[in-house]
Amino acid sequence: QLPDKNATWASIVRLSVEWHEQQAIHHARPTRGLTWESVLNDCEIDEFKIRALISSIALQKEGLLMHHCVGNYDDECYEGYVRIFSLTDNQGLCSTLSIEETGDGVWRVEQVRAVCNGPVSEETMKVANKVANRYTELSGKEVSCHETVQ
Repeated sequence: QLPDKNATWASIVRLSVEWHEQQAIHHARPTRGLTWESVLNDCEIDEFKIRALISSIALQKEGLLMHHCVGNYDDECYEGYVRIFSLTDNQGLCSTLSIEETGDGVWRVEQVRAVCNGPVSEETMKVANKVANRYTELSGKEVSCHETVQ
């Protein structure tokens, strides 16, 4: 779709991003359409928005947005020993968190990365650990997390 003659710069950039996303999806590894459950649903922890990524498509979109390989982890998520979350701080900075089960229902941070696999802040790392701890607490229970966790 071409921008109209009165298009703003923001709308042109949006169209460009959408076009590039479509191209990347078209040329990416075929999506198998896997889905899985997360006991920790979308919530907020210490002013970070936490969003559970619960499908192959969600992982591919996160990988495109963040310019890293998270889209390849759908098998591990589907099999149940990895969970992946998108974290956004109150300034809009995003990172991707992967937690893994270590046994007996205990979950730990496997990795947390910023755009292009960049490092994250100490504050982001603390929140990542809180997500893993909260996931451990909720394992085995179907509970929604809509409150702020301290």
